This record gives sequence, structure tokens and C-alpha cells, in this order.
Amino acid sequence: METIDVDNTWSLYKKLYLTLDSTQLLSPLDLSIDTSKDNANLFTINNEKRPNSSSIACLEELQTRSKRMKRFEESASEEKKARLLTRLDVPLNDYFKSRLKYHQLEGVEFMWKRVYKKKAGCLLSHAMGLGKTIQTIALLTTLYEHLHKYPEVAYPTGKRVLILAPLITLSNWVNEFRKWHVDGFSANLGQVFNFGEMTPESRNKRIIYLKYWYTNGGVMLMNYDQLRYLLMRSSREDDEYYRYLINPGPDVVVLDEGHRIRNAGSQLYKIVSEFRTLARICLTGYPLQNHLLEYYHMLEFVAPGILGPQETFKAYFTFYIERSYANSLPSIKQKAAIRLYTLQLLTEEVTHRRDALTLQEALPFKTEFAITFKMTDIQYEGYVNALKSIERESSVISNLLLLRTICNHPKILQKLLSNRESKRREQFYINNNDNSDTTYMDDQSVEEAADEVVTPAVPGEVEEEELIGLDMNMFDWATDYFKNDSIENWNCSNKMTFIVDLATECSVIKEKIIIVSHSLACHDYLQHLFSVLGIGTLRIDGNTPLKLRQAILDDFESDENKLIMLLSAKAAAIGINVTSANRIVLIDQDWNPLYDEQSIGRIYRYGQLKPVTVYRLVTASTIEERIFAQSVHKKSISRRLIDNKASMTISKEELKEYYIQPSLDLPAIDINKVRKELNPDFITYSALLKIKDHITDFKLHDMDNVEEYDPYVRLSAPQRREAVSEASRLLKEWKRQRRG
Repeated sequence: METIDVDNTWSLYKKLYLTLDSTQLLSPLDLSIDTSKDNANLFTINNEKRPNSSSIACLEELQTRSKRMKRFEESASEEKKARLLTRLDVPLNDYFKSRLKYHQLEGVEFMWKRVYKKKAGCLLSHAMGLGKTIQTIALLTTLYEHLHKYPEVAYPTGKRVLILAPLITLSNWVNEFRKWHVDGFSANLGQVFNFGEMTPESRNKRIIYLKYWYTNGGVMLMNYDQLRYLLMRSSREDDEYYRYLINPGPDVVVLDEGHRIRNAGSQLYKIVSEFRTLARICLTGYPLQNHLLEYYHMLEFVAPGILGPQETFKAYFTFYIERSYANSLPSIKQKAAIRLYTLQLLTEEVTHRRDALTLQEALPFKTEFAITFKMTDIQYEGYVNALKSIERESSVISNLLLLRTICNHPKILQKLLSNRESKRREQFYINNNDNSDTTYMDDQSVEEAADEVVTPAVPGEVEEEELIGLDMNMFDWATDYFKNDSIENWNCSNKMTFIVDLATECSVIKEKIIIVSHSLACHDYLQHLFSVLGIGTLRIDGNTPLKLRQAILDDFESDENKLIMLLSAKAAAIGINVTSANRIVLIDQDWNPLYDEQSIGRIYRYGQLKPVTVYRLVTASTIEERIFAQSVHKKSISRRLIDNKASMTISKEELKEYYIQPSLDLPAIDINKVRKELNPDFITYSALLKIKDHITDFKLHDMDNVEEYDPYVRLSAPQRREAVSEASRLLKEWKRQRRG
């Protein structure tokens, strides 16, 4: 037996496992680990199972090539950045020149040209994790350093900057301003104020706070609902809030998560449209979350009129682009492609786009696996009973919740139904005893969290409320069903078995895992399960107070015994960075694939030093499998739209077609083929091996690289010329109207 240092060998061992021929592979089962305190960093390999000399040579060659390639990539990246710096047309502080990435320098230069040179607005559409915040701080620093040095330019006209953002992200903005603070910032621009920290106070105190910022300048951080609350009762003629916040108001306005203004009929959109300043910056990773009109509204904010009247835009662009699907006629696809290309050309002057591929070039590799599990017998019984009962129920949203819960684990459904009864009794009491007057609702309590990110079909925070309204007779079958003792075991769900096995494997080498679900009840179950297993677990969901979130994240970062972080899909969407974890499990499915991408973005971002592994878990022959397939279809089409981040709506009628009878007669994967052809890492392979007979499909899957399956964007040269000509005509018309 030979003892080897894990710290120096573990990564090499995994690389060896990934690259050698299957006949040379060292079986994970032949590796034993000494977890005693004195030998925590040692493992032992049986001599007869050691890789042969040719394997070691292969490994050493791989290591040498990997280091050489890494040095080459870093050198090429620095050379590319150096060339950009020689021609950079922006007086950027040396501090930022040395620290910003290539694409970030491009973004700052673009915003400088739009905001300073053109005296206009712009849309910065960069995928999650690409550093939109730091680019904005760099731009503001540059603007006001330049104004301080050359006061005669008199632009911006004043030192008031207003940054609107979801409440959950305000503390991150404060931290980033502190982190990227350069000498002279306060003198040039002023202090950074966080209006989000204000508790509901009297009008006078709010006015004093805003008046100080308005008079002395600085950066005011405010959440969208605070702005809406302060202004929705304004008289406009003599209201101080209106004067401080709208007209004259700020000199520069930044909208973080700018898709929040996506609805032209909303109070928020009407308010932000009134800003006097034209120095408007919109930040988003998702200009096309649900449909093109969201993109229209953001462009209308930063470049009013560029896309024409809304009805004209809908008739000319939206009608053609959004009706093109995989099974559409070729003529429809071609027409949509021409209009799409026209739209891209028309908006490129005011929009700077960078997708997730930019991030991939700078980070360790990311591997995504889609794993499809068989139902267990007890799950099948519950699923079939649920299908029979929902035929009499009209709420497709509640149906999705019900079926998805069974796919996760029957015990979760039992807990939800138990909670439902308590909620029904509580609601009955409130309805019959609520004689109180309407209470004051402050701006923080009215924060509409669902508007901060893409709205899921069933938000986890309202799943119990969805069940409350269901017919009591719908669950007559459940009484006998829950008497089955097997639902007490985690292995009556193959998903849960895999998660436990994966967590156990990772606990040996102290790798951290993020587990994301759309269901709070699912996290309740997992939290209890991991506590029983003795695996350190932390949790953040929509009920976690904002002030506690950073402390929880810091604890997860610093404590090596805290191995699991449970995140609700909503909480994982924005404002959470967990780069100490390098594996993420997406337990359940939602119609909108952007939720998954947002969750992955919590760990796959700048600061991540390890290769990232993503596990998408799907239950075979159920509504989950159909949702997953539909998400892939949506992504394959939407990646061609503007910045590859669109999604499309699913009608309730279409949703009903997904309720079909499941099957148990499904073949299992060939684990040897998986090992040989897909080359999972050691941890993944070990977890798969234990449950191989209950997995029907296992494949590499990356939503950023979904293959295009039709010639949707293959335009001919004449078609491209047609699009260029039309975009040029529309752009000239817009500029003519601006001058007029």
C-alpha cells in the first residue's frame, strides 16, 4: 500500500480518470480514504490497482500541456487587453485600467461614448457575472474625475447620481463602491447613500435625507419600490420628492436589473419615463426575458423613439419574430430572421452585448449534466393518483406544483398537505375576525420580489397558498397513500438518493454544493435529512431577512464543515455570490430556463477558481421531462434573439397536454458507456454508480451551447443587405426626429 498527499495528487487523479482509456481507469471503489484527524489529507491506493507507467506518462504530459495552454491563454488575453488600452478612447483612471477585464474596458468605453460624448443613454446587456456593477462604478468615477479636471465641460451638469436596483442588491452596490473606491472619489462626486437602509420614518426625515443628497451631490442607492412609493402620490407641481428625484432630479440615472420597467402600463415605468436627464444607463443580463416588448421598453427608456411607437414595433418586429418556432414554415422563419437581424443592427449603436461565452473564456471549465431518473413504485402510485384527481381541477399552476412535488419526494407532498390544513384554518380565523383598519405599508414591505427576476410558474414562497384553494376531495386518495411506511425513506425518490450519495462523496474531500429548488417544502425536507445525516447545511430563501443573508454566506465561505447551501430559486436569482461552492444541483424544473441560468450564475462567475459541475435532475416520463424538453426548445430559439436570453410563454392549454400517464418500463443507462464516452469526474461517477439501475438517461448538457436545429438565422447575402438597408433607414429616421 502506498500513501499519497491528497493536496498534490487529487486534481491529477481526477484528470487521469477523465482522460485515460477505460481499460486503464482506476476504479473509484479501489481508493480508500483515511478520514482520521491526523491523516485527513491522505488516501491510499492498492498497489495492484495503480495506473501503469504509460498512464502516469499520459498524466504528466496532460499536466504539462495544461499548464502551457493556461500560460498561453493568459498571455494572449493580456496582449489583447494591452492593444485595447493603447487605443482606448476614455480618460480612465489607471487603477481601473490595471484591473478591468478586456470586455469590461470595452463596456466602459461604450458607455463613455454614449453618456459623455453623445449626451444620451445606453443599455449594457452583459450576461450574469461579467461585472456590470464595476463597469458602472468605473464610468461614474471617470465622468466626475473628468468634470473635476475640466469644469468648463459642464457635463454631467451636476453631481447627483441615482442608482435604482432591487432591494436585495443595494448592499452589494455599497460594498462594490467601497471596494473600487479611488483617491478623490468623494471630493469629485460625493458620498454614497443607501436609501434602502431607511426604516419607515416621517416625511420630514425622508425629505431631509434626499435634500442633503440633492444639494451636496453623491450617489443615492434606492430600490424601485421606494421610488414608486415616494412618487405615486406626488402632485408634480410643488412636491419636493418630485423635484429631488425627477425634475430637475438626478444628473445621471442607472437602472440595475433594468427589465423591472418592462410593463409600459405600470406605475414604475411611467415614473422613470419622467426623468429629466437623458444620461440614462440600463443594466441587464436579460433584455428578452419573456417577449420583445420588454426589450422595447428598456430601449425606449435609454433612447426614446429609436424603435418607434409601440404598436408599430409590435406590427413590424414582434409579430414576425415571436411567431417563429421550430415547426414554422420556412418562409415565416426567414421573414423573422430578417426582422431580427434588422433589430440587432438598429439597436447596436445604443446597446453593448456580451454573452456567457465571454465568461467561459476567463473561468475554469463548466460541465453540465442532465440526469433523468426512474420513478420508484411509490412515486408512480402517487403520480397516477394525482393525475386522476387533477382531471377535475382547473388550476394548471396548482397541478404543476402537485406533480412536481411527487417527483421530488412523496414526503414533501404529505408535509405540504398538512401545512395546507393549518393555513386554511388560519385563513378562516382571519377572514372572520379581521376588524382592524388598513395598516400603513412602507416601501420596503411592498417590494414585489417576483418582479426582481423572471417569474416562475409556481414561486416556492406561494406553493402552500396555491394548494389552499384546491378542492378537499381532490386528495381523498392521499390518506391511504401516506400510510405506506416507505415514504419515510429518502430512497423512495431516486433524485434524493442521488443527492445524498453526491453529498456524501463531496463531504470526503470537503467540496461544497449548492442545491436549488423552486419549492420551500423541498428544502424543508432536505434540511431535515442532512441534519440527520450529520452534513453541515445552511439555507437562504425568500423568508431569510436581507440583513442575515451576508452573514450566512460568510459562514458558508469560512466554515469547511458547512458543505451544503440550500437556495430557493428566487433567492438564487440575484444578489447571491457563492464561489466557494463548485457544484450545483437543480432539483426541479420550471417553464422559464432563465431561473436555472440565474442559479448557475451564483457560482459560475468571476472569483470561481475551481471547475464547476451542474446537475439538472429530471424525473422520467413525467411533466418534468416535458418541461425540460420545452426549455431546451425555447433556449434553442431564444439564443438567436438579441443577447441569447429570451424565453417564450406557455399557454395553459399547452400545459394541459403535459399531463399524460407515466411509465415504469424504462431501460437503465449503461454505466460503462457513461464512463467511457462521457467521462464524468470521479465524484459524479461514484454517485452515479450507486444508483445506476435507476437512471434512464445521463448526458452532457449545456444550455449555453444548445445546438441549432434549423436554418433560422442562415440569411443569404441579399437578405442581409435588405436588413442592413432597413435598419439604416429606421436609424436615420430616428436621428432626424431627435434633431427636429
